[in-house]
Amino acid sequence: MKLGNTLPVAIEPKTVTGTQTNESKLERAEAEPRELSESETSPQVTTKKTTTLSKDIARSVFDSVLRGPLRYFESFIESQLLRVLYRLVTELARKTSELAFMNVLDKKKVFSMKDFIDGSVRALEHVPATVMVEPNLFDSTIPRVLAGIGNMAVRFVTRFGFYATKSIDRDALGEKNMLDEFTSRSLFRVVYTNSDNLVIAIGTRILEQLLINLNLHVFKPLGRLFPQFANFFNKSQNPEKL
Repeated sequence: MKLGNTLPVAIEPKTVTGTQTNESKLERAEAEPRELSESETSPQVTTKKTTTLSKDIARSVFDSVLRGPLRYFESFIESQLLRVLYRLVTELARKTSELAFMNVLDKKKVFSMKDFIDGSVRALEHVPATVMVEPNLFDSTIPRVLAGIGNMAVRFVTRFGFYATKSIDRDALGEKNMLDEFTSRSLFRVVYTNSDNLVIAIGTRILEQLLINLNLHVFKPLGRLFPQFANFFNKSQNPEKL
């Protein structure tokens, strides 16, 4: 039986257009060297982290040294009205000085009207907290810790009131550091002595505030242990990420 003439058919190589298959992507990923991320390759990132850490430590020490004597002299005021006024004035001086110090570290203008307004708002949150629950009025450990929790709760409610009236931005609420702030401003109230010795009395108050600041600004243990807490507030501040 005679077959008809057949023409040779050239088999063209198959080309893949569009997206690659998972297999080809995997082969390509294995064949090509992995490109390192910026955090792994850029020395600027490491330097920036080190600089930020140094600034946070310097800020913590500066504020603690300033706060120690101020709180010591406040302990001699018996009138609640005068104590609240004293706290308002000294907190204004403390907060604005801290902002000026941070500006110096950042090589910015030392002080501005915005810094004064921000410092004033931060100082005002101490007024209702000092009136309602003041840890420094207690000598025993447990009452001081509980008063610290109550004091911080009142301060946070006050901050939220400032935010509701658009006096501060959402970031100023401190939601992302709330866990560390509550624990810092309560647990470290145990560092206290009612000594008549000037050096010991002021030194203890400096140490108390230094532990609070380092835990809040540098170590942030609860923030690192429960990052999902901060992530929740990050997403609530940026609804498009939800």
